[in-house]
Amino acid sequence: MKDEVKAGDYFLLPGNSNTLSLNRFEADQVREYRVFDLPEKVLWATDQKQWVAIIDIAKRMLSIYPINDSNAITLPLPSRLEPKSILVYQNSVFIGGTLGIAVVAQYHIDTNRWYALEMPRQLLSHRKAIDDLVIQDQFLIAVDNLVYPKYILYYTLNSSDERPPLSHFRKLLTNGTYESIVQARISGDYLGLRSRTVGGTRGHYQHIAVYQNPDMTQSFAISLRTGLAGKADGYNDFLFIGDQLLIARENEGLGVFRINTGHFHPNPEKKLYNTQYDDSVVSYKAYRNESIVKLTPVPGTLKTILTIKNERQTIRHELVEI
Repeated sequence: MKDEVKAGDYFLLPGNSNTLSLNRFEADQVREYRVFDLPEKVLWATDQKQWVAIIDIAKRMLSIYPINDSNAITLPLPSRLEPKSILVYQNSVFIGGTLGIAVVAQYHIDTNRWYALEMPRQLLSHRKAIDDLVIQDQFLIAVDNLVYPKYILYYTLNSSDERPPLSHFRKLLTNGTYESIVQARISGDYLGLRSRTVGGTRGHYQHIAVYQNPDMTQSFAISLRTGLAGKADGYNDFLFIGDQLLIARENEGLGVFRINTGHFHPNPEKKLYNTQYDDSVVSYKAYRNESIVKLTPVPGTLKTILTIKNERQTIRHELVEI
C-alpha cells in the first residue's frame, strides 16, 4: 500500500443535542478533549493537528478554532458562495461549492485572505458544483458534481504560491442518468465516490465507485437499487481500511467488501459507464433497531468508530476493528 498523508492524532465525532466532540485515541480508548455546539445546518472538518473549522450554513459564517487555544476566528463567507464541502490543510480552509458555477474557495488563516482556485473552462457551465474535497500526497482533490460530464480536479499543495495551482483534471465515468455525487473517500490505493442516480423505470440507485489511485485507469462500482420512490435503505457512509471497503447501509448495518485486482476493469478513453456489481456481494452485520450513520477512522490505527442512531435518534459510538 502506498503511503498516505501523515495524519495527526485528533478526530471529530458527532454527538447528541447538536454537538461535536474533538477526540484522541489514547491507552486503547477514545478520550474527549473538547465539545462544540452545532447549528442545525452545518459543515465541519479538522486537519487533526491544529484546527477545527465549522460553517454555519444558515448564518453564512465560518468559525475556525485552534485546537490548543480557546480563541476562535469567525468571519462571513464570501458573497453568493453556497458551501457544499469543507477541508482544512495546514493554515488554509478550503470550501467547495457553487457560485452558480463550480468553485473552490480558500481562506488563508495567516494572511486573512480569500482566494478562488482556478477552474478549467469545462466546469464554468451553469449548475456545476464542488461537492467534496480530499487530500492525497501533494494534491488537493476536488470532486465535481451535477451536469454530465463530471470531473475530478487536482491542485498542487506545498507549492511556492499561497493559492494552490491547478495541476490537472480527469473526466469521471458515470453510473447512470441524473447522477449526483455526494461523498468522496481516499486511501493510498483507492479513490471512492458515493453517488445517486435516477433511471426512469429502473428506479433509484445508489453507488460506490472505486478507482485505482492515483492514475484512475481502472475502476468498478457497487450498486444498490433503492426503488422507484428512493426507499430509505441506501448508503450512509463508506471507508477504506487497507483492501477492505466498509459500508454503512441504512437498515442493513455494517458491510465489508474485500477489494482485489480482479474487481477492476480498464477505463479506455471512450468508456462511459463504470462496471457495476450488485450490492449482494457485500457482507453485512445487522444492528437491530439501529442505524450506522457515520464511519470515522482512528488515526494511526486500523480501527473505525461507528456513529450509531437508534429509533429515538439517540447517538452512541462503537469502536471496531475489521
